[in-house]
Amino acid sequence: QLYQSPITNMSSSEPLIPEEEEEELRKPSLLQNLCGCAICLVAIPIACLGLCCCCAVGTADNVVNKAQGKRWNQVESKWVIDNLAEEETGVKDLPKDDDDILKVKDDELEKGDAAAAAGDSSAVKDMEYYEVLGVAADASSGQIKKAYYISARKYHPDKNPSEEAKVKFQAIG
Repeated sequence: QLYQSPITNMSSSEPLIPEEEEEELRKPSLLQNLCGCAICLVAIPIACLGLCCCCAVGTADNVVNKAQGKRWNQVESKWVIDNLAEEETGVKDLPKDDDDILKVKDDELEKGDAAAAAGDSSAVKDMEYYEVLGVAADASSGQIKKAYYISARKYHPDKNPSEEAKVKFQAIG
């Protein structure tokens, strides 16, 4: 016997259902075939119609929101309206360049030069970095950090493309 039925008794090799009856059970009847076709003919269009309606509603929502001047914000996951006039007033107060910070730095440098002339810097052996930053040898860490930040912005190659700025930027860093 070449064919081994999958429905067999585990303890013996005899099938639980005879082969003739098993083949009859495997073949669907005409009624079963017709029911399967009817279900497919009804279910597939209903499923497609449901998907098409969902797509049409979503597309209509997008068109309406865009017509109202809204845009989809992915971070907040909602439609938002950009108020450019309000954003413009918020940006007006920001400086257009770094002159405000650099002016403060120049004022501090003038004060630092006067203090350095009056003070004693014998405790610091190498004054080069202090001189590059333009701070006194007895400057606090906060003053040094601020001087570094301001000098780095002033001499950064993106802000100041001159060769002198490039050399100073490398000396700061």
